[in-house]
Amino acid sequence: MRAVLRVAGLNPRYFYESFTDLDDLLGALYDQHLAGLAVRVEGDLATRGSEPAEVIRAGIESVLRHLTEDPRRARVLISGWPGNPTLGQRRRQGFLAQIQAYSSDARLLGSTDLDADRLAVFGTMFAGSMGALAEAWADGRLGDDLDVVVDRSVELALALYATATTGARPGT
Repeated sequence: MRAVLRVAGLNPRYFYESFTDLDDLLGALYDQHLAGLAVRVEGDLATRGSEPAEVIRAGIESVLRHLTEDPRRARVLISGWPGNPTLGQRRRQGFLAQIQAYSSDARLLGSTDLDADRLAVFGTMFAGSMGALAEAWADGRLGDDLDVVVDRSVELALALYATATTGARPGT
């Protein structure tokens, strides 16, 4: 807390006029970064077509570019403060929102006849995969060529999407 006050050049009174404690500040920071990411993704999706490959590419590339442009975003949204209960709760809520969004996206991409269970499983798998992908990218474990990572991710995401929407198993 003292470090935050020192860096911000504030005395405690000004801090406590906006936040109840450090957890409150971290929650607000998380919400701010998540809202910025959502605006970025929505904007990028609006400029692309409606084909599944275009939508998936726009979403993946948008998230990874957002994290690349300012690595501090990844520390707040993905990896930083792992034991903080406020950020943990925000991440869980974000994960559940992602599941819902990805399940809905499957319908928006032309799969209106899918049953609820298939959509829920697709959304859960895709949300988990995107979280792991974003974390690995932010940690530098996937190299430094964003285009290659996005290309491979789109290939795999389309395979998952095709399996989810047709019910076919790979290789059949």
